[in-house]
Amino acid sequence: MVAGSFNFDQMPSGLPNIFVSSLVTLGAIVYFMNRRIRWQERLTAGLWSLVLLVSLMFEPLDLLWHGLQFPVWYPYRFSFVVTFWLVLLAARGFQHLPDGISVVQMVVLVTFSAATDLYVWLNLDHFSYLTKEQVLLTGLLNLLAIVVLSLRGNAHRGTYIIILLLSIADMASNAALTLNQLAYVSHSDYHTYTEALRAGAQQVQQRDHGWYRIGKTVGRTKNDAMEVGFNGTDQFNSMFEPRVPTFFGKIGQADGDGFVAYTYGTEFTDALLDTRYWLTKRAGSTAFLPTESTRADVADYTGIAHTSNLNVYRNDNALGIGFGASKDILKTKLTTGTPLTNQDRIASALTGAHTTFFEPRAFESITMTDNVKAMAGVGGTTYTVKKGGAATLTYTFIANTTEPYYLTVDSSLTDNAATVRLNGQEVHLADSFRNTGVLNVTPAQVNKVNTITITLNKQSLFIGNVACTSWTPPASTGPLSSYKVSPST
Repeated sequence: MVAGSFNFDQMPSGLPNIFVSSLVTLGAIVYFMNRRIRWQERLTAGLWSLVLLVSLMFEPLDLLWHGLQFPVWYPYRFSFVVTFWLVLLAARGFQHLPDGISVVQMVVLVTFSAATDLYVWLNLDHFSYLTKEQVLLTGLLNLLAIVVLSLRGNAHRGTYIIILLLSIADMASNAALTLNQLAYVSHSDYHTYTEALRAGAQQVQQRDHGWYRIGKTVGRTKNDAMEVGFNGTDQFNSMFEPRVPTFFGKIGQADGDGFVAYTYGTEFTDALLDTRYWLTKRAGSTAFLPTESTRADVADYTGIAHTSNLNVYRNDNALGIGFGASKDILKTKLTTGTPLTNQDRIASALTGAHTTFFEPRAFESITMTDNVKAMAGVGGTTYTVKKGGAATLTYTFIANTTEPYYLTVDSSLTDNAATVRLNGQEVHLADSFRNTGVLNVTPAQVNKVNTITITLNKQSLFIGNVACTSWTPPASTGPLSSYKVSPST
């Protein structure tokens, strides 16, 4: 009933979002008071309206409306049915209102409008997304709608023009107020990011007209690729088959019920998923390009171009959209929590021969600051911060190769629960993930002590067993070499 009644927190979970203009809201009320319409019709419409109202509050009915599957974000998506129903009732009521509303109907509408606006005005503290100006605007729109409903519609052709103009003003004001609350990124940042990403993708598409995926170490949303127009590695989609995020989770990627994000890729998964090209932020760029993934190993691929903001690399090991493989892959079982072992299993199954790309590496030392108390448990350790100050866990290792090093971490680090750094430089963690992640901690120099620090951002945090692993690339004559494809294949 109030213009701009939108709360971003209601998008992931919460109450339904419904908007119709003041004319429609008040027109729907008049419909049930219109004696020119048969009472049997109004009774039936009232019963159906009650079903819709209960559906907006009773979860089993909400589930029924969504095909027995809970939607991911945007709950109560069927609310557009409610909107259409209210518009239909108002239109039906207007058809039987040749002389405008009666005095009694006018009193009811004025009372209803005044009561709702007064209630919101007196309880603004409970509506963080509303202001007094919005309430006053709504009151004005309701008053104008009552005046319009009082006109003799059949006698004045201008009534239809007035109704149109009032509806446009009502809907436009609501759209503007709502979008202002929805804008969690500025138009400037949105435009800068999108155009920078588009320019990078075009550098690839102008060179290669085949089918391939483009990976990136920057990201704004999980549907960047869909927006710009290329085959990417991330997506948010509430219609996902469960097996897609399940697979991503078991190879160490960020996943959820309705999304996948290729945040923790390795050189093997790059090849397996045909991520033939990569876009990384160029040194010195000041554009709005939020880091999505830390992938020092991408620089080992072949640099082919650059834009003012992005470097473009080609991965010559990408296997392509299709390739021959051993039938053993059909029997491969992947286990939760062992992403690098799973990747070795996939490689072995594809080749039909035992293949090991990932080799465990022992830490030189593991320490923690004095203000942290550790309590070992099944599958990991609970760390509790005893007093103020930075609470960190420190792991050291010596790299004896320039090939990538990976750190496997538990999903307990999600949602900013901890910060990971390699030699003082932050290693990006996905905003949300529910399985073991694989962080790239490739050091810049070999045969030197490297330090990984995990800073606790919570008072108490359970961390699964942290492990370090190095990558051994396949030899040029190795079992995967026969599957390599050229970029033109």
